[in-house]
Amino acid sequence: MQSDIGATLPDLPLPRSSQVTRFDANPGGVTLGYADADQGWGALASRPSGTDTALQLTYGSVLSEGLGAGVHVQVRPRQSEVVLNGIYDPATDLRLHLAVGQLRSSNTYQFVFGDYAKSVAQSSYLMDVRKYWAPGSLLRDFGASAYQAGTRERGAEQTMVHPDGTGRLATGVQQGYMLNLSLAPSPRSKLDFGRGMDSTEYAMADGAGNGSGNAVRQASFTQYLDDCMQVRGGYRGNAWTDEVQLDMTRGSWQVGLSRQTLRDGGDSTVAVKMGYSIPLGEKHNVAKCRSTPRNTAEFSPVFKAVTARPVKLPSAPMAQVDSSIP
Repeated sequence: MQSDIGATLPDLPLPRSSQVTRFDANPGGVTLGYADADQGWGALASRPSGTDTALQLTYGSVLSEGLGAGVHVQVRPRQSEVVLNGIYDPATDLRLHLAVGQLRSSNTYQFVFGDYAKSVAQSSYLMDVRKYWAPGSLLRDFGASAYQAGTRERGAEQTMVHPDGTGRLATGVQQGYMLNLSLAPSPRSKLDFGRGMDSTEYAMADGAGNGSGNAVRQASFTQYLDDCMQVRGGYRGNAWTDEVQLDMTRGSWQVGLSRQTLRDGGDSTVAVKMGYSIPLGEKHNVAKCRSTPRNTAEFSPVFKAVTARPVKLPSAPMAQVDSSIP
């Protein structure tokens, strides 16, 4: 079970006298959280897919209006990670996010002479900028993010000599960026564009780099029609595939068509989907039809943002057996 306890904590700010405590227990894990007007903490103990117990701890604090700091800690039997977050909102429509992480892992790697346990320390950094515009503007929102993760000294692991062979663990660096732009040509339409790149490279003993890069391109349009109808189309491409899709939604019904093509000349895949949404629960409100998109976009509360782990940061160490050593 993958979960983020930042989502279980209440929104801030709260009145000075308010205090909220949360406790939840289910077969997947136990969650405990507390928050007042200025700070809060949370804890989650779980067993993902029946594996060893994982523990998450978070603490966040609102230092002043639009400024917050927090920490996200995750501990597993063979891996631990600490991520520090800082959020600054110079204005209600602008947000700056900086994150720094440290991951330590001990894994078993398969060398030619057998399995061998090695420990790896990995540092990561992320910077993200988001900007929203007022309703009625052609520009709706813009985002730019960049990250890097890797060991302090690439390829610093010493070669291991064994009677049955020689082995070496090569460490790597992963980095990337993503740009997003949304336009609102009319009150009932929206255009989204995105472009990004991520690459991973490992330093081998022979001086050659062993890595891969992936450029991501995406574009989509959304048109809100009368009678509760919405039409959405989009394209997404990367180093391996190109995919186009078209969806139409009316009330609780949805019909879609997509086509995925492999860049290496492989066969294309065409998929048709049809769905109907049924609200569950004893009490629910039937949503009214809305023929226009939401005119405003809002940031998540500072308190929740500083306690969440950035999804762009690698969650596993970048290390592999050096294939350049026979």
